[in-house]
Amino acid sequence: MCRAFLALIPVLLAFYGGAPVAAGEDTGLRVRVVTADERAIPDARVLVRRDEVATQRQTDATGMARFPLGPGTYAVTVMATGFVGEERGAVEVEEGAEELRFELDTGVPFRGRLLDPAGAPVANADLVIVEGGSVGGCASYSGAPDVLARVRTDESGRFAVGGVPHYGCSTVVAALEGYATKRVSVKPNLEQRIDDIVVVRLRPGAVVEGHVLAPDGAPVRGAHVYVVPADVPELHAYPRSYAFGEDGTIWCAESGVTDEQGHFRVTRLRRDVSYVALGQADGLGDSELSAPFTLPSGEHEADIEILLRELGVLLVQVLDADGKPPARVRLEVSGWYQTTPPAIGGLYRFEGLQPGPTRVRVEEEDHLQWFAHATILPGKEVRLDARLDRGASLAGVLRGPNGKPVADLCVGVEVELRD
Repeated sequence: MCRAFLALIPVLLAFYGGAPVAAGEDTGLRVRVVTADERAIPDARVLVRRDEVATQRQTDATGMARFPLGPGTYAVTVMATGFVGEERGAVEVEEGAEELRFELDTGVPFRGRLLDPAGAPVANADLVIVEGGSVGGCASYSGAPDVLARVRTDESGRFAVGGVPHYGCSTVVAALEGYATKRVSVKPNLEQRIDDIVVVRLRPGAVVEGHVLAPDGAPVRGAHVYVVPADVPELHAYPRSYAFGEDGTIWCAESGVTDEQGHFRVTRLRRDVSYVALGQADGLGDSELSAPFTLPSGEHEADIEILLRELGVLLVQVLDADGKPPARVRLEVSGWYQTTPPAIGGLYRFEGLQPGPTRVRVEEEDHLQWFAHATILPGKEVRLDARLDRGASLAGVLRGPNGKPVADLCVGVEVELRD
């Protein structure tokens, strides 16, 4: 499944109401739900989850819901009709009473219905509503979309969402076994309403299996495998991100984790899409993309073997305009900054880099920035020579309208190069 949605996909809840997750006389969780102007929200639904067990309660007239819980880490989701819901995914409950406060903004409610490929209703299915999506020219997603609500369909496949933001998109995510993951985005109209019933129609799902191996051929346990559409290159380099099709389709990797034998199984794939697979594991280099494959029958035709690579090493030799190692430089490699003390002979070594193209930047006081691109090779050293050119300095005093110096402001300088 899409890794960014790992924490968002509903688990098989043991129950949705009534008994507490884990009883404890001296421990517990109190959840207070209020509006932006501090008014209590009664009858808000509060869902508390831990592992595959959950309970749901409603707030009282004071906006409070109480849960007798044992110590542990819980996920708490708060929903109320006419308000935008909120989820906090790592709430620590220790000995004694813990209190959480949720301040909800007003939102736009809507209703929907979940149907299977034949058009029949899908009952008792868990859905997640997240912020962001793609509809009507609106396309927006964050790295890990905020959960707005978790709902379950009734016997007729119907569901109700208490509220989504007045502006922008939100998305209903249906990730159910046996079906391809389906995402349907919604957006309030100019009158701040969603009048139509939102229909989420599922597609038949497909499964792919395979093995992940280390460079020496040994199976790798705990490796993550991402399966992405072959014709969506944006996801090849960044499989945890999102891509948007011209028709509003939201593309996101489906993923799985290998077992002790290095075996993986990725579900919820579409049967009409050509895919490629990519493997990642701690301490090893990412694999190359697999050959494209399709799953027209819904099952894999053969195991996919994913071979991880060794990490690479980058050496950067830095010399100033006089040919001497600078006293202190600031290095950027692959988007990460590091302020580095002097190295012997100005030679800096970066280990454990992912194979592939990377960007290098070197900064040193009184010198111009130095940029370069390098291709990191698995299991090998790559060297760059950075020769810094001396730059000019500019100093001054910033004064306000009253002529007095202004402190604590950031001043930028725009440089125009001319022949």
